[in-house]
Amino acid sequence: MEKSNKKTNSCVSCSSLSDTVDNVSKAEEVDDLNTICNVTIAAAKRYGSIASAYQDMGDYNMAVEYHLKALAVIEKVLGKDHPDTATTYNDIAWLYKSMGEFYKALDYFNKALDIVKRVLSDDHPNTATTYNNIASLYQDLGEFDKALDYNLKALAVKEKVLGKDHPNTAATYNNIASLYQAMGEFDKALDYYLKALTVIEKVLGKDHPNTATTYNNIASLFQDMGEFDKAFEYNLKALAVREKVLGKDHPSTATTYNNIASLYQAMGEFDKALEYMKKGLAISEKVLGKDHPDTATTYNNIASLYYAMGEFDMSLDYNLKALAVSEKVLGKDHPNTAATYNNIASLYQAMGDFDKALEYNLKALAVKEKVLGKEHPDTATTYNNIGILYLERGKADEALGYLRSALIIFEAKLGQEHPHTVGTRRAVEAAEMLQQPPPELRELFMQLQKMPEEQRAELLASLQEDEPDSED
Repeated sequence: MEKSNKKTNSCVSCSSLSDTVDNVSKAEEVDDLNTICNVTIAAAKRYGSIASAYQDMGDYNMAVEYHLKALAVIEKVLGKDHPDTATTYNDIAWLYKSMGEFYKALDYFNKALDIVKRVLSDDHPNTATTYNNIASLYQDLGEFDKALDYNLKALAVKEKVLGKDHPNTAATYNNIASLYQAMGEFDKALDYYLKALTVIEKVLGKDHPNTATTYNNIASLFQDMGEFDKAFEYNLKALAVREKVLGKDHPSTATTYNNIASLYQAMGEFDKALEYMKKGLAISEKVLGKDHPDTATTYNNIASLYYAMGEFDMSLDYNLKALAVSEKVLGKDHPNTAATYNNIASLYQAMGDFDKALEYNLKALAVKEKVLGKEHPDTATTYNNIGILYLERGKADEALGYLRSALIIFEAKLGQEHPHTVGTRRAVEAAEMLQQPPPELRELFMQLQKMPEEQRAELLASLQEDEPDSED
């Protein structure tokens, strides 16, 4: 997905003063003003860099603070109707999107869109990029029709201005394909992926990293469609390109090994999945080192595989490896660390260790409340997980407190019809029924209480909001 607009270096408000200059002394004065202007803009860019650093660290509140400092400077020096101001609005919008503050993000994206349409025109590539940004936001909100509308607006601009055979146009084909894939409209998704592939192969060549990425996208689609042979075909195409162009010891090559492993895992061929995951891990450890976040991601992926195999001890071992890296490199108060806490909690839950599962869920919750805030969808997911955990134990009162908190957030942030909202609403209804069950269900609840932990967990699994515990 495209992000932001390219920054320009023009200093419009300050340089426009030269129109009033009619002698050398005034020209020298304007030179001084332009110098001050450029230094001030450089300071704004430094604020932006600091904001990005805080965002990478997971400290979103400080990131917002420095982005707003940058915005204040840029608006003062360049004005509110300058492309660089629009770029800063986009940066702030992406940050709010990361924070789960989707409607604040939408407000800033729309501010950016208003500027680029007025200053650069409706048919400018930067306008198209902002359409893509808004489409990405609506896709996260599950509002697929609006996401499609903005992606098609972006496509119309790019096809008109850049042409159908431009890499940026191909990028929007990929975006639309990804959207259709999320909507389950696989035939339309394939059509757009193949459009993207045709352009990229024609313009960049078959042996280009972007071509390999599109092969991976198509492989992912075929995997979702259950057409594993075709998924293998495209994954192997991607692997061949990456090994040839980037080398066998490149992180992107490791990513393709992980994708192939994911495919084998989906097919239930766990031994082959493990073989390819360990190939990817060997590259990550060699090239990036054992203490790198991407290596930690692979540890998490292997943990997920062992979990699927029912080898809980091995899964725990790799989850703890991932946790050690995250805590060391990113810190204990980072969203990625919280995600690993959640993974470990889910593992203990499957093992029937309620106390340990609750301990790690509460660790995750503490981080998310501190870093993301109490109203972030990811925080709501952990509220939901804890609620389900209590529900499995038959503790309806404790479950309802967490589930209702999750539901309020999901309804506010994601809307009434989002799958997370719907799932949590069902869980709330189940907990309320457990509090005061109808006579005909009392015996069922008593039987539920007598079930082994693992069997009870399976029965209630449809209510669980899972943390994404593997990445491609």
